[in-house]
Amino acid sequence: MYYTTKDPEHQDDRIHLFPSPESAAAAHPGSCVVHQVAVLLDRGEHRVVPTWTDPRIFDSAWVAPAELLADGSLMVRAPIPTPLFEPNRWDDSGMGGRPLGVECGQAAYPESIEPRSV
Repeated sequence: MYYTTKDPEHQDDRIHLFPSPESAAAAHPGSCVVHQVAVLLDRGEHRVVPTWTDPRIFDSAWVAPAELLADGSLMVRAPIPTPLFEPNRWDDSGMGGRPLGVECGQAAYPESIEPRSV
């Protein structure tokens, strides 16, 4: 899985994917939403492939050229099918995590699971 701050409905010819939601958010501090993207890097072919396919939803032969960057992120050189942007949760605390798609100004964590500094 990879992560991006790019809106699945408004993609460009290139989309920057990150190995963690934290790195996506850190790279784009002005962005308010982090999306999980269901793709894997095929290193040998220099491309991303979907983690699942369903020909009724999107072209099951879809792949996109991708470049692995020094920081572990990817630069994908084609739009990614919208169904691969998943609304699942990521977990940075071991206790539930921030839901993907949280808008600016909303609480990132319910008060009962707010991470504590040690």
